[in-house]
Amino acid sequence: MKNIAFGGIDLSCVMDNKVYITKEKQFFYNGLLDSLALFSCEKDYFESLISPTFSPLFELETEFDYAFMPIVFKNSCEFGKINQTLKVRLVDFQKRVNELPKELWEWEELYSNKKWLEIRQESKNILKKLGEENRKFGVS
Repeated sequence: MKNIAFGGIDLSCVMDNKVYITKEKQFFYNGLLDSLALFSCEKDYFESLISPTFSPLFELETEFDYAFMPIVFKNSCEFGKINQTLKVRLVDFQKRVNELPKELWEWEELYSNKKWLEIRQESKNILKKLGEENRKFGVS
């Protein structure tokens, strides 16, 4: 049965596309939350994630790179509870992470370096503003 709307036009493909776009934006938003959750991890939890298929530093970097790709970030902001003020904070967060020198992307630095500690605290603050302060990586 066709989904006929005003004027005899079949809108089923439009509705399907709208549902798909919403799910896609939700996926991007969850990716952003996962990235922030990784940055906010305490050492014990982060270490508990280590497995043959999970390298914490690799995941931290790739989740961040993906979540802050322009199209992904834009869609995350459109779907999520991200107002303009929070968007500015996220862009600042991105800048601070991008400015970390390569030598700080080492396991030993994650929980001792002042810049990493500040980034971790900011990711926790952002998650709290989003109502996701208890977010765990990969658990929506």
